Amino acid sequence: MDNPKKIPENYHPKQPIVLDLAGAAKAQSRVLSVKRVGFISSTDDDRSPESFPLPACMASVMETLGEDYGEITIYAHNRSYTKRLANHAFLGASGMAFGLLWSNKHDFTSLDLTLISPLSEVVRRICAFAGYTYELFSSGTYDKNTVYRKIIQSIDNGMPVITFGLFGHTECALIAGYENLGQHLVGWSHFQSEKNVETADNGMFRISDWDEEWTSIVILHDKVGRSLSYSDALAHGLTIMQKTEASGYLAGYAAFDHWISAVSAEHVDPSLFSYHDAVLFNYAELRAWGSDFLRDAGASKAADLFMQIHDLCWKANAITPNAETFAIYENRCRTADILKEMVHLDHMAEEEIKCYLGKQN
Repeated sequence: MDNPKKIPENYHPKQPIVLDLAGAAKAQSRVLSVKRVGFISSTDDDRSPESFPLPACMASVMETLGEDYGEITIYAHNRSYTKRLANHAFLGASGMAFGLLWSNKHDFTSLDLTLISPLSEVVRRICAFAGYTYELFSSGTYDKNTVYRKIIQSIDNGMPVITFGLFGHTECALIAGYENLGQHLVGWSHFQSEKNVETADNGMFRISDWDEEWTSIVILHDKVGRSLSYSDALAHGLTIMQKTEASGYLAGYAAFDHWISAVSAEHVDPSLFSYHDAVLFNYAELRAWGSDFLRDAGASKAADLFMQIHDLCWKANAITPNAETFAIYENRCRTADILKEMVHLDHMAEEEIKCYLGKQN
């Protein structure tokens, strides 16, 4: 092994799947120039948070295709960030920006906001807003050779592929290229650093055993123009805010009720802090970028309310920034009061969105 940094010592690749790839690939290797996706500080640039993989992946796909959604510089938390406008556009259009999920078992999978609706609906909306036709394949209902060839063909046509289920996560990753006539796929994932994953020279993950993990694959095709309006997206956002259950998790105001009850308890399991903190920062980002989407739509009053919720998330974090402060009952009671304020503002935002939509009709 020439470079042990590229392949961790405890990485043991599985045998590649047996597929008939004859003639599938046009080249020995082809890797598209696709902007990396990842959590804050893992993208090797000054990008603002993009914690939700699907909108981030779609933003990178659009950049690869030359779609100009633009970037701006924003200032927050005593520093500047470069914000990709496509990220919040797809977060809002998909309905994810309006969601909240809670697990009483502290299951971190609930942080995946694509679970707020059936994946087919989330993908349909995000692709309709982007203005592209697409195919959605689900594992178990496909022909391996056909799907594999479609992935290779998409890369050869300059189109990255969005794949769900890699590395043990429900969320998506980007397939940006192939090597060895398609025997290896390479790309970017928010979670690639969590696993003992082989990496290519450019830092992308390299896999040969993808077929045993993936759950769904999205392949974009033709640009046909946007078919999802802001009004449609906001109307769908309202239905998301009003949900009480999704994918087996508590949702919306029901999620808030259980969240508040959990932190208000006199005695809590020490594991609650890490889950509460993750949900809190998830919600802060959802409401911040949701605010931008609402402002793009022209619903400025609702946008202001969403941003106030974002600010309250940080206020709550200031009270219990770590497990030690969270263990203090009085601090958790103050945090619960802030969560109640957030519920109130969410209700106000809901009414403002209804008012906005009423004016559009």
